[in-house]
Amino acid sequence: MALGFSARAPGLTAGGSGGTVVPINEGGFEVPTLAAGQFEYGPGGTAWSFQATSGISSNGSAFTSLNPAAPEGSQVLFVQGAGSVSQSFSMAAGTYRLRYQAAQRGPANR
Repeated sequence: MALGFSARAPGLTAGGSGGTVVPINEGGFEVPTLAAGQFEYGPGGTAWSFQATSGISSNGSAFTSLNPAAPEGSQVLFVQGAGSVSQSFSMAAGTYRLRYQAAQRGPANR
């Protein structure tokens, strides 16, 4: 199974709910830009670090054809098996809330 992730808000919310949004460099998965229906394992040129079987997928690709469109933009992250993805960032001391949506992709034959 693959998981599809898409940034719901490209930043961290400081100070709990309703606080100031602190931008995250490329908080979503829109870089690099893929053509409709395409996917790419381990893309370069992005602030994210992709390991093993992870990458990005545009709406309508083999990874997203049975799912709703990306909640923001037109691309999502996918992670298969032992794949992983990460991004490092630093910020001032404080309380932050990071929100991402995740969905498990269904079987292709449903």
